[in-house]
Amino acid sequence: VPMAVLMVLRGGIRMPRSFVLWFAFLVCAFASAVMVDGFGRTVGYGVRMANYVGVTVLFLYVYNSPHDRLTDRRLLLGMGGFLGSVVAGGWLGVLLPQGQLTTLAARVLPASIAENEFVQALVVPRFAEVQQPYGSPIVFNRPSAPFPYTNAWGTNFTLLVFFAFAMIVAFRTLGAKVLVAGLLVAAAYPALQTGNRGMLLGIAVFLLYGIVRLALRGVTGPLLTLLGALLIATAVGLPGFVAD
Repeated sequence: VPMAVLMVLRGGIRMPRSFVLWFAFLVCAFASAVMVDGFGRTVGYGVRMANYVGVTVLFLYVYNSPHDRLTDRRLLLGMGGFLGSVVAGGWLGVLLPQGQLTTLAARVLPASIAENEFVQALVVPRFAEVQQPYGSPIVFNRPSAPFPYTNAWGTNFTLLVFFAFAMIVAFRTLGAKVLVAGLLVAAAYPALQTGNRGMLLGIAVFLLYGIVRLALRGVTGPLLTLLGALLIATAVGLPGFVAD
């Protein structure tokens, strides 16, 4: 709300031309309200729409902020702190999978709202989703903190990986570079424990995109390394595949 008020007072709000696609999505999301039935679904719909509106305001605020006041370094420092909280939450899920946090909101919300399953996941977040799917004898502890769901952890981590690479490139001191690299290494085990295939696919796609962009700029080392790894993997795996 303060960001929206400040932008209105300043006036002259700019936005990229492609932002019309996001507004089209918001119109569709608002229109989907006609399909909401029941109090519980209304609560979930309201929370998600508030998130969409909030992130719209946040994007426009950052986009319109003067570069000398909101520098790339300040943005990367903020994302670095966010990465640290995600890694710490991931390890909480690994070490204390049954743990949970009871927030103040859980204590002050009316019982009719607080007992909603979706609201419970938000106001009494667990450190991990403990699952035993399809009668499996193995229990899977999938880290989720500081988010209510494991898939949210994987989605955020996927995006943060590339902010981390940007930090390693942008930060000048060796200590800062090592710290960010250390966070990525520390996140590896919780990331694998999530079992999030979409996260791994997203990271692979972004890596491929980055390698191609570097190759177009004349930096061919990463592309040659990737092609070499693919050739080795094919040479090792193809005989067994043919035999099967």
